[in-house]
Amino acid sequence: MQDNGGSIPGSNAMSLGKEAKKGVFYLLLSKYSDVVFQLLITAVLARLLTPEEFGIFAIIIVIVNLSRRFTEIGLKPAIVQYKDLSEDEIGSIFNFTILQGLAFAVVFYFILSLLKVFFDNPAYLDYRIWVAVIVFLGSLNIVPSALLSKAVNFRVLGFTRVIGNLLSGVFGILLAYQNFGVFALIYRRILLEIITFGVLIITSKMRYVFNFDFSWFRKIGKFAFNQFGYSIVNYLWRNIDNFLIAKFFNEGALGIYSRAYSLMRYPVRYLSYALTPVLHPVLSKVQNDKDRIRIFYMKFTKLMSLVALPLIVVMYLLARDIILILFGNQWVDSILLFKYLCIASGLLLFKTTTAPIFYSIGRTDVLFRLGIFEGVVTVLGIVICLQWGILGVAVGYTIANVITFVPLYSVLFKMLDGTFFDFLKSVRHSFFLSILLLAVLLISLNLIRIDSLILHFFVFIGIGGAAYTGLIFIFRLNTFIFRVLKM
Repeated sequence: MQDNGGSIPGSNAMSLGKEAKKGVFYLLLSKYSDVVFQLLITAVLARLLTPEEFGIFAIIIVIVNLSRRFTEIGLKPAIVQYKDLSEDEIGSIFNFTILQGLAFAVVFYFILSLLKVFFDNPAYLDYRIWVAVIVFLGSLNIVPSALLSKAVNFRVLGFTRVIGNLLSGVFGILLAYQNFGVFALIYRRILLEIITFGVLIITSKMRYVFNFDFSWFRKIGKFAFNQFGYSIVNYLWRNIDNFLIAKFFNEGALGIYSRAYSLMRYPVRYLSYALTPVLHPVLSKVQNDKDRIRIFYMKFTKLMSLVALPLIVVMYLLARDIILILFGNQWVDSILLFKYLCIASGLLLFKTTTAPIFYSIGRTDVLFRLGIFEGVVTVLGIVICLQWGILGVAVGYTIANVITFVPLYSVLFKMLDGTFFDFLKSVRHSFFLSILLLAVLLISLNLIRIDSLILHFFVFIGIGGAAYTGLIFIFRLNTFIFRVLKM
């Protein structure tokens, strides 16, 4: 495999553990500050906007995020992977993303017109120009954010995320209070993109070069194309449920489903996604040392699973409390959906960490093929279960994630000169402790009756936290945690 400037002498390089820990610290600090603000903002917006309005915006955001994949076309991870790109080549890539942004802004303007026909809802026509603006603004952030990731400067990236989401969230609440409806969510996203670009373009210190020499594509084209293919396939199968619900049911049903789905993805977003951005920049520096990558990744999954799996258990058992406290009684239909999706969340927490490993070893081609396999299985699972309504969609989505999990990890560890049992070895302790935690909480829920919703939630959070902490010390996993944190 081509080195890409990725081999570094061990004596001259910061250890993987120290460099990863530095990035993770700032990512976690920003992510968990952000999650507090996001939950508060979402809780307020859920009381000011209707499920139908959230449903319409859910479709719009699917389109916006899809456009981001097209404008990026795998360039962001390619910039991180290839260490020898010159300033002129970076400047040319930035100019290319601007042209891409303009072109796809026009394309997705007309796609919004097609949504009017597909969903038989003329309201989508009112949002076309603003979606085009979001698409273009998003394209401006691709190269600056890639440069900061490449430099493992997650302090700036995290700070930008928190400030952007906080300011745009408050702005969205003010607009929702003034009855702006869906436009409150759209204008919020526009402000977020503007703030993000302003901070990133300054802090990345990217020198603008008026250069349209696309010779860089010969260097990174294959890597970028395969990553782009995976990104598109992965994104489409992860969002096909939204389109099918909106098409065969209505935006109100989609609003109910999207709230449950979004809440289910909080552990993925604020655990897995909080940690995985560090993996590719750090591991790409030792991209030819598969043993080192495998050992590092096993420690990573073990540590993450010790936090993630018990969280999923608590979310599943306290689903009613979480939904009603955050969103109110008008979202009660999301509770059962949320419980089923929590099972999928436990699998997604691990699956979303695999892509950076494939990037690091330069095998985006394998990742692309695995993405196609996952896409086919997921679409079939959802379509087959669609006859049972939105609950069937949640069940089909969960079953598809179960089916595709083992093949994905078997291939990944084979590429790292290991086996699927290496993965099982890394998560066996957290899985066993989570089963014990489930038993403790089920017994407690049957023995203790509390009428107050908020008191009920915090009492059982306390019981679960105390029980799990005790289990960590009983099985001496605290030693492993402290050892990893000192790496």
